[in-house]
Amino acid sequence: MGEDASAVPRDALRSLGITQGGIAIVGVELNGRDQLDTTELTLSSGQLMIRADDVRRYRLRTPVVPLQTIAGETFLPLSAVPGLRFSIDAARQVLRLSAPVDSFEDTALSGRPQERHTTSPVVPSAFLSYNLTVQQGTSGDSTRAVFLDMGGTNDRGTIENTMIVGNTIYGKGAVRLDTSFTHDDPGTMRRLSIGDGITRGSAWAPQVRFGGIRYGTEFSLQPSYLTFPTPSFAGRAALPSNVELYVNDVLGYQGAVGEGPFSLNQVPVVGGTGHVSLVVQDPLGVEQRIVSSFYVSTQMLRAGLSDFSIEGGAERLNYATASFDYQKPFVSGTYRRGLTPNLTVETHGEASTRSQSLGGGLSTTLANLGEMGGSVAVSDAPKVGVGTLYRAYLSRNDSHWLLSAVYQGATAKYRQIGDNQPSDRLRQVIQLNVGLTIKRWGSVNAALAQIKRGDDTTSRVISFNYSHELPRIGFLSAFVINSRATSSRSQTSVGLNFTANLGSRTSVSVTADQHNQRVDLQHLPPNDSGWGYRLSAGRGDVDQQEADLTYRNTAVEATAEVSHYQGQTTGRLLASGSFVVADGSVFAARQLMGGYALVDVDGQPGVDIYQDNRPIGTTDSKGRAIISQLRPYEENRISIEPDDLKIDATMVSETEVVTPMAHSAVRAHFRIKAGHAGSLIVHHADGTAIAPGTAVAFSADNDPSVVGFDGEIFVPALSSGLTVVVHEQAGDCAVSVPALPKDDLLPTVGPLVCRHKD
Repeated sequence: MGEDASAVPRDALRSLGITQGGIAIVGVELNGRDQLDTTELTLSSGQLMIRADDVRRYRLRTPVVPLQTIAGETFLPLSAVPGLRFSIDAARQVLRLSAPVDSFEDTALSGRPQERHTTSPVVPSAFLSYNLTVQQGTSGDSTRAVFLDMGGTNDRGTIENTMIVGNTIYGKGAVRLDTSFTHDDPGTMRRLSIGDGITRGSAWAPQVRFGGIRYGTEFSLQPSYLTFPTPSFAGRAALPSNVELYVNDVLGYQGAVGEGPFSLNQVPVVGGTGHVSLVVQDPLGVEQRIVSSFYVSTQMLRAGLSDFSIEGGAERLNYATASFDYQKPFVSGTYRRGLTPNLTVETHGEASTRSQSLGGGLSTTLANLGEMGGSVAVSDAPKVGVGTLYRAYLSRNDSHWLLSAVYQGATAKYRQIGDNQPSDRLRQVIQLNVGLTIKRWGSVNAALAQIKRGDDTTSRVISFNYSHELPRIGFLSAFVINSRATSSRSQTSVGLNFTANLGSRTSVSVTADQHNQRVDLQHLPPNDSGWGYRLSAGRGDVDQQEADLTYRNTAVEATAEVSHYQGQTTGRLLASGSFVVADGSVFAARQLMGGYALVDVDGQPGVDIYQDNRPIGTTDSKGRAIISQLRPYEENRISIEPDDLKIDATMVSETEVVTPMAHSAVRAHFRIKAGHAGSLIVHHADGTAIAPGTAVAFSADNDPSVVGFDGEIFVPALSSGLTVVVHEQAGDCAVSVPALPKDDLLPTVGPLVCRHKD
């Protein structure tokens, strides 16, 4: 072995034709393994040089040395590569390289690649969703109201308006709820909203309804994007090896690495504590195992990631009772950033005509122990003065137990947007939650929540819950709840609940405490079309009996309900659905939630449609349908039932993957070819079969094919009048497909005579 050209025998250099400035092509062995390719070598100033691109291709660390360009290629000295040793096998014309593990570049692996999905093209559409309620009681009370959600969408965004029309507990007439225009940019994960909305808020500032403009980060536009820090693991491989990562003893990643150091990032873990095992196995079966523990907080941001929101407008008051009640203009902003994998900082500021406030906070994970953080905010309000708010929290969650504690306090002078009345102001918040999992014996949980408001009222709830899953039987829980509020007596409920599944869509539940007993039997309607029902009977303080019947299809969901309570009987009718105008047609669909798709099966009526293998609808007489309730910004697999196609039709693909935006329509187009699969038997004029393997072309939309045995040709889309051209050495011949037999799902036609052109 050698470290420079002088250490390589001169005979070897001469036999390869390696001279000053000359170039030789040789094979390469790296650590005893043939790389199955070649590289170029040359001599310069007595040093053996190698093509620089090949050093990078072999993943060797590229030294920082002057490069030389010879015959249009860039070279560097072999002796400059850290730790590299080399020799030349003149007889085989092979360059032998030997490199230790540290001579290789790091290999970075990702257990969860951060790919950003591209949304499908938007089909311009308009929609109207409704939710109708008609109620009549024997006492004469009645309700007749409809909730309407209407709007339109195109590639620029969605405009939407919601309202309630009718008589409700708030009064009669029409009340506007929300009107807004929303533009989403999934590529940058940002959203612009103009109109009615809700502020982002912060850990210490509540969300507030307002009218105005909001712009900021929206991670939900990329649901698979990993926002929180995950543990990273590193190792070394002397040979190309297989890597497996086990998270809490479950395989979470499997891949391959080359020689050298490697790191595994974006590990697919869930929040809380856990342990991982990294197993590296080389081709010789030698295995190394790295075991580590971790703590992950899903509330923190990974290092370098930012999250912000800016809002400006006026507070919305008397929501659902007044259509246009905007007061108290304000601006607010929130900014969060992950500084390190263990530290996330946050700041939030507000300014309005009545107060200004500014605060900051941080969150950190402590090794593998848990998460903790705190925040402080200061406000200044005219005629009130300066107030302060402080908040601290601690959290730990693992597979056996959990603990979370939150304390928030504010002085009497602290103000922020939304706290227009003393009862809106939180003077003190105490939250405590403790849980324990007792393996196969179930889990227990205890919680305390206490709130003191600006009007000096205090409410407190203490709860204890035990839950246990009974395999193949059901789910059992026991609870104790104690609640107390200012000017009221303490109330305690002790009870049991048992729920059993009686099938895929049927369940029964029994609940009892010292004051009430209740039994519920429920049978959910199927996802596509069918009936469901619910029966409920209670006695005690709440002596109530209910029964309802639900029907659901692809266009509407309707429920008829009757209940008896405190001597009065009430009947109720509920109905929901939507209408969509898209591509020049009007479609009836179930209530729109998320995204929706216009499914087009090229004029094929009565074709069943599936979403992620669940029946979801059927095409109309024109072969089209609207499929609602798709998951926005995620891949949805839409498929059709091939057996529902006409006998003379063949589909190109039975699955389409669409990624809709929220409240937007996309197209799922299933292209259908004329004809269906079948076979032709083609002979020469003398009756001999066309030779197997002869190339075949078709006049219609079929891929080229070849002749099989006995002159048989399989045609994916066989139709009457199809021209088949056979490419023989003696010249092309052709045959035209005659009328096909009816009701034959896989016809075989022939023998047909293939005739040469004159």
